[in-house]
Formats: sequence, C-alpha cells, structure tokens
Amino acid sequence: MGESLELQQQEIQVLKSIFDDSLVLYKDNTLYSYYQIKINVLLKDSFKLIVNRKELQSNENNSNNNNNTNENIGNDNTQEGEEAVNTTTTTTTTSTTTNVITTNTVVEDNENTVIGNGKVETISYPVVSLPFVTLKFDLPVDYPMESAPRFKISSCWLNLDQMDKVVDYLDSQWSSGEFVIFKYIDWIKNEMMQFLGIENELYLTQIPVLREIDNGQLDEQQPPEEKEKKKEKEEEEPDALLKRFWETNRCRWEHQMDWVSTLSTLPTLLSHNLHESRVQFSLVNHECPICYIEYPASECTLLTCLHYQCNECLKMFINVNIEDGKVQMLKCTDLTCTQPIDQRLIKKFTTPSLYERYEFLIKQLDPLQTKCINCEKGWAFIDRVTNSSYCFSCYFSTCLGCRKAFHPGLSCRGTVSRGNSNKQLLVPVGETRYCPKCSALIMKSEGCNKMQCANCSTKFCWVCVKPISGYEHFKNNPVCQLFELPKDLDSDFHPTTTRDDHRYQMLYYRSTTGHTQCTKCRDKIYQYDNNNYVFCFTCYKHVCFLCKQFISGTKHFMTSKCNQHGNPDK
Repeated sequence: MGESLELQQQEIQVLKSIFDDSLVLYKDNTLYSYYQIKINVLLKDSFKLIVNRKELQSNENNSNNNNNTNENIGNDNTQEGEEAVNTTTTTTTTSTTTNVITTNTVVEDNENTVIGNGKVETISYPVVSLPFVTLKFDLPVDYPMESAPRFKISSCWLNLDQMDKVVDYLDSQWSSGEFVIFKYIDWIKNEMMQFLGIENELYLTQIPVLREIDNGQLDEQQPPEEKEKKKEKEEEEPDALLKRFWETNRCRWEHQMDWVSTLSTLPTLLSHNLHESRVQFSLVNHECPICYIEYPASECTLLTCLHYQCNECLKMFINVNIEDGKVQMLKCTDLTCTQPIDQRLIKKFTTPSLYERYEFLIKQLDPLQTKCINCEKGWAFIDRVTNSSYCFSCYFSTCLGCRKAFHPGLSCRGTVSRGNSNKQLLVPVGETRYCPKCSALIMKSEGCNKMQCANCSTKFCWVCVKPISGYEHFKNNPVCQLFELPKDLDSDFHPTTTRDDHRYQMLYYRSTTGHTQCTKCRDKIYQYDNNNYVFCFTCYKHVCFLCKQFISGTKHFMTSKCNQHGNPDK
C-alpha cells in the first residue's frame, strides 16, 4: 500500500507539472476529496455546429428569453465544494436600430441535410472552440497495481448517451500497474470527437436530455425501513458511501435551469466561441483584406462574424457610408457575409455629429417610427392599431391619415385646421377643442367661451381657439361672443333634426364665405373657404356655387369655365 501511495504522488506531481493550475484538488472532507481538470477539446478547422431551422425557431418561441449574465451552468444538486462553470449568455440580434450589441451571431450557411427518411433545412455555425469537458477523478489506495482510478465526466454540449460511451471506453483502457490519468486526458482532448463520430460537426437537437436523479432523491423514494437498513450498513462499511458517490451519476450534463436539450446550449456555445476567437485573434498579426497591410491585432477589429479589417479602413468605410446616407451598407465587407456592423463600433469610429446623423438615417428606415410634426428633434412611434403615432419628446399624438393631431373617434374629414398653422392642430367636430399651446384635448360642458387649459394654464377663446389674456377679446367682437354663437349662424338657422344638426356643426366650425339658393329645394346652400364645390343638406345634391348646376365630383371644374376655388369674375 505504501508503494502504491508513493506512485500516486509521483503521478500527481507529473500531472501538475504538465497542466499547472488546471489541475485542482477539492477536499471537502475525508470522503469527497478528488482532483478536477477542465479539458479543452481540439476541433478541426472546418468544425461546425448544425441545428434544424424549424427546431431552432420553435426553441426560441418556447424559451423565456432568459438573458442573465454569468449564470452557473450545472445541476442544482451539485455537491458542495464542486466548482460551477461560469458562462455568459448574450441576446442575439441582427437589427441595427437597437443598442444591443450582437455577440453570438455567426455566419450561417443554409443547407439541406438528410436526417432519417427525409431532408430538413439546417443552419451551420462554424466554431473554433467549445466549452471544457470536466474530468473528476480519485485514486484508490491500491491504484495502479490492483484498482482502476475512479472518475466522472461532465459537459454542457455532450448528451448523456455520448458521455456514457466515453466512460465505457475509458474504463476499458486501464490495465494492472498502468498510470492512465494522463492517457484519459490526452484521449479526451485529441481523439474523443472522432470516437463519437462528431469530428466534423456536432448536431444540436431538441431531444430532451434526461436529468440525473441525485442521491438525496433516491433516498426519498425508498421506504423508511430500507433507509434505516442502508444507514446501518453504511456505518458498518466506511467505504460504502465513498463507493456509492463514485459509482452513481458518472456522467453529468452541465446545464442551466431553463435548458431542456442540447439545442438550448446554442447561445452559450456561440458566446464561448466568440470569446475564444478574440483571444486567438489577439495573439498574432493580421493582414487587412482591404489595404493588404499587416497590422498587430491591437490595430485591427474582429467583427462578430469573425471577419476582420484594420481600424483605419473600417473607420473610413463607416464614415463614407453614413455621409452618403447608405447606412444599409454598414455590414461586413466580406462578399459572402451579411453580418451588420455593431453599433458600438459605429459609435467608436464616428464623431458625435456623424453618429447623430447615423441614428437619424436608421430611424428613417424603421417602419415603426416617423418624424414628429410637432417638435423638431422628436421621433414618434407608430401604432398600427389606431393608425396614429406618439412622440415621447413632446407627448404629441399624430393621425397618420391626415398628418395632423390625433382625433380618436372622428374621421379625418370631420376635423378642420385651427389655431397655429405651423403645428397643424385640429378642431374636431363636436364639443371638444385642442389647446393652442400644448395640444391637450379639452371638452366644454357649460359656461362661457373663455377657457383655460388644465395642462398648461393657457387661456384661449372657445370659438376661434386663439390664446387670449382676458375678457377684452370678447368686447365688440361680432364673431367671438362670451356666451352666444356667431350672429351669422344664430340669426337664420336653428337645428331641429339630425340633418340640421350636422349642417349646424359644419357651419359653426368652418369659415363661411358665401351662400346661394338650391335650384331644387330652394333651401340655403353655404360656401366654405371659397370652395365652389358645395353641398345641399336638404336634398343631398352636389352643386356648383357659380353656375348653380348639379354636379358629380370635381370633373365639372375641369370641363367648364367654373373654377373650383374663388370667383372667376374677380
């Protein structure tokens, strides 16, 4: 036994000299002390991750989009003292209108792969590195002469069936008197991928990876009598608990709580690959594919698609396209790649004024944003349900139909321009007005025509919707009276029917420039805003205000001497 212990110490010293800090000893108590090493598996240059497009879309729809960073990958039942694997998951996006940085979008190749009895559309992601495979091992007292080493393996990208095959193969490699720990590590690093048949590509599927049942759960499923017997037996056999620890759950799938399959690991694998690619990129010099000059890595920029160029060429490329207004061209310069350039890089290589122009051009391309008509720098978000837009800068809502203030419940024809023409405010038909200053919608129920906005405290006239200072506006004013309607409307017209009420509202809220008599019903017809295309509300006839003929549409004004607007005799 003393000889075996000395041989074990020699092997550990050799492993420490080779792997340095990668080999770690965990010693929680006398039973659960073990060594752990994280193995970086070597991949071929052409290695790819393959996913089914439909499965990927389904997985994204069913996931809860958990974007927490630096989460621990691993089963909740990880033994105390075990080191959890830290990883960073980042939201993937290809849109240039948001501020989220694209970190795990890689060049995608659409292919048709034969799986089973048919063809499926797949997406391939070239990668240069995968997360570590963890090997935990312990050396029995009679190793290496009589017993093999005890070990477990864990990984986030291998399923349990694949890890079972690895464990069975490693068990078959030990022979009496042989040191095999380095052999295990070297085989996992260099030959495991070929042994599993995944040396060229790894297919990530939506098939659930079964979770292991830990020791505590096994105990809960047993009757109380069996538990007592088992406890007494373990007390009688000190090595029973240690043996049970190493013989159960020899393969562990390192996973986050929301993962259900190897497809769930895709964001983590791509994030890890991008990080490792940047590390490898920083170690050597690179020739810029645009100017063909060799630069150190610090003077080059590696894009998220793993293509690169020197900082000067990238800066010129970004600035020229923004100045020309071609922001849709801000993508990878490789002819086979369509990856957009990150906004953080665009901001880094542009001046503040040029970046402001870039944001303006991007918003112009966004179908859900439009320029606010009420303020100079505001952008309004479009609501397709109400056909309106809302500006978060000035809080002004615009109707997309008439490009004026939003008028819920009213048609665009039932509104008339009033107040400040520069802001294009609206006065809707009915007992409501828009404040001439802040555009707040105001309703009048009773009282005089001197109103005050509850939002900005602006005083205005209810009749002409103009700001006023006091009651002086209503003195000697034939149109705007404090309590009465305009005289030209009130003297000869009093609504009695629904048709008259509509006629009354049209007269009240539009500028009357003349009137004539209908040749059919002899009722009065009013002209509004010098428009000679008028309408008789009594007999529902369209009439030319100049020649008094009944017309249909505006074709009459193009085929006769009558002008649609104004008086031709003047």
